[in-house]
Amino acid sequence: NYLADDGVALVNGDFDLYWEGTRTLGDRRLCFGRQQRNDAVLTEVVPTAGGCRLCVDLRGRREEYVAPRLTDAQIENLFAAVLVARQAGVSCGEIQDVLADLEPVQGRGVVTENRGVTVVDDTYNANPEAVKTVSIPLSADTVFRQLCSIGLAERTHVNQTPGTGQALG
Repeated sequence: NYLADDGVALVNGDFDLYWEGTRTLGDRRLCFGRQQRNDAVLTEVVPTAGGCRLCVDLRGRREEYVAPRLTDAQIENLFAAVLVARQAGVSCGEIQDVLADLEPVQGRGVVTENRGVTVVDDTYNANPEAVKTVSIPLSADTVFRQLCSIGLAERTHVNQTPGTGQALG
């Protein structure tokens, strides 16, 4: 156990293995996720004009955070980061001030709109498995006409020159 005496473990409680494995920590763990059993629950992600609103239940207190448009994976990471900040004593308002300026790094899930088409640039992770997992929360009335994933991923050996490997997709 590497947790300091005054430390708190932030645990993704949606996974039974983590939930059960940290049970002995008692109040020294903060379980988070989408399941109601958690101490911090991401209850809803609401798409907004140009962004999304994260609705959080933190031990019975409702908190909301407005962020730019993000992929599902980015939302999960942001949720964890918000909880770390809250645990460190950062106020909701201070967190929201930072979120107002939040922008994804180029190629890391940048979501844009172009002539009615939603484009998710996750080319940094352009391997077949990563491409399959790219998704963004959309409103219920969103209709998909076409989904296109473009990227190049290749399998190379450690000593092989990049660009000479086997194309995967």
